[in-house]
Amino acid sequence: MVPSTVIREIDGAVGSLQSFVEKSIIPSRMPVSDFNNHIKEHGDQYLKMFLFDILIANSDRHSGNMLIDENGNIRAIDHGFSFEPDTFMFSVESYYGEYISETVKEELLPAFFDESRLSILKDLLLELLEKKAVNSFFKRLNLVKKYLEKGNISEYAYRELFPEYYR
Repeated sequence: MVPSTVIREIDGAVGSLQSFVEKSIIPSRMPVSDFNNHIKEHGDQYLKMFLFDILIANSDRHSGNMLIDENGNIRAIDHGFSFEPDTFMFSVESYYGEYISETVKEELLPAFFDESRLSILKDLLLELLEKKAVNSFFKRLNLVKKYLEKGNISEYAYRELFPEYYR
């Protein structure tokens, strides 16, 4: 879903490089009806992107921050406002209360139970992020795991994911 991305330091400045997605379309440049049809036809891909955005606390997902490749697959780009829960707001709220298909559950759930991979992920994230951000990520991961197990996203997901804003 996310094009291959690497972190690089050039002349003392740290940044990222992402693979170019050839023959792609930016949905914000499509007719609205075509974009809506794509969402209907590829709903599971949009749901997976939504769950990914929950995990990374991406507050900037919109139709200009994704691509549709020549095969109709969604490619999530621009994650510059991720892992910043203090500024987090879901851009796409249409998945609250949504049913999660068996296909998505079967594809994603095994990763949530692989303790070895989760441990490696935590170590890698700690190299890049503050401990508080990593701990918040794993709290969100456990909630997404719960949604996958239940088969739907809570209509109160935002409050569950960010309770500090609803005290």
